[in-house]
Amino acid sequence: LHYHIPFLNLHCIVLIHTTDVNFDFMKDIDIISIFSNLLNNAIEGSETSEKKLIYVNIYKMNNNFVIIKIENSCDKQPIEENGFYKTTKISQGEHGIGLKSVVNALKQYNGDLRMEYDSGEKIFSSMIMMSVN
Repeated sequence: LHYHIPFLNLHCIVLIHTTDVNFDFMKDIDIISIFSNLLNNAIEGSETSEKKLIYVNIYKMNNNFVIIKIENSCDKQPIEENGFYKTTKISQGEHGIGLKSVVNALKQYNGDLRMEYDSGEKIFSSMIMMSVN
């Protein structure tokens, strides 16, 4: 997929890989909250990078867990603070609201969010694991 957001003048490549994953065990609002917040963060993180790449991988593990991994190119290492990464948004008051929504949604499904930055590859990763039972 080639994804273009005209008002941001952003061009990035979005690669999506998924297997037979069913989200029927989740409320629609939680699915929207998780994907919209993590994808918006990936877009914001990749917009200033040279590669402008976002990779989304969704799969099941042992038929008991759903894994969602979103990786994006990110040339500048983010600053970690209190288990979260500091915002690069101009309005610092918006920091963390989206990620808190993701964490709150995941609590209902015994889910976990892990984030990390690979400085060698210049890739930021968000990975979710949640139980389907």
